[in-house]
Amino acid sequence: MYIKQVIIEGFKSYREQVATETFSPKVNCVVGANGSGKSNFFHAIRFVLSDLFQNLRSEDRHTLLHEGAGHQVLSAFVEIVFDNSDNRIPVMLFSLQDLLLGFQFLIRLVVGVLWRDDLGDVNLIK
Repeated sequence: MYIKQVIIEGFKSYREQVATETFSPKVNCVVGANGSGKSNFFHAIRFVLSDLFQNLRSEDRHTLLHEGAGHQVLSAFVEIVFDNSDNRIPVMLFSLQDLLLGFQFLIRLVVGVLWRDDLGDVNLIK
């Protein structure tokens, strides 16, 4: 099992949605100029996989949102797609779509003030 892709939106230096190319199951390297967001990229992965962010106060959660110029970001998400083709973590398939995804699963964590669910209702994230 390995991380196949990371998708980030509104988190720290990532205002617009950014999706990585598919990672190799072997060795990967993240490179970029100073200030390009490399540290925030790994911070986003820790945000999803670690329990360090479970009990953050509202002010502390707000620091995770993008604070650059332009419109204020009200929510952010980090999504990690795992390739589980080796079936290291047994996952039950519930539909044909699960089978078509090629034995991958994802974890998505959202932080922010407001979000809209699939029905269009606005909800407060606590």
